Amino acid sequence: MAALKKTDLYIKGLKIAWDEIDQYSYLRNIRTIAGISSLTFHAPITFFVGENGSGKSTLLEAMAVAYGFNPEGGTVNYNFSTYDSHSELCDALTLSKSFQKVYCGYYLRAESFYNVATMERRSKIGCRFERVCNFGRW
Repeated sequence: MAALKKTDLYIKGLKIAWDEIDQYSYLRNIRTIAGISSLTFHAPITFFVGENGSGKSTLLEAMAVAYGFNPEGGTVNYNFSTYDSHSELCDALTLSKSFQKVYCGYYLRAESFYNVATMERRSKIGCRFERVCNFGRW
């Protein structure tokens, strides 16, 4: 497989409009997130590392929802909700995307994995997802 280049990035960066988040929101108390107005990604793989409660999952979840994924996980084709638990950060977040179209994507959220797995089994969306990825569109 050829090495990925910076032009291969699907998400180039993000901006957070803090004026769109309630002044009393818990998001403002998460120091690592509250200090971000923008992020630029420079590599095809980015690791978020930090202590429990430092905002890693909150930021990743907001990015996934802003990109179009179901907040509980799965592909962009999933549209179900068993419990509305995501933060309002996704509404204040703007992603800077590349021109490349994503043919196959999946957001795995550990807290709701059972719900997503049940949905896949019922709808067989997971089978179609695997077929698309196996044809090299990943």
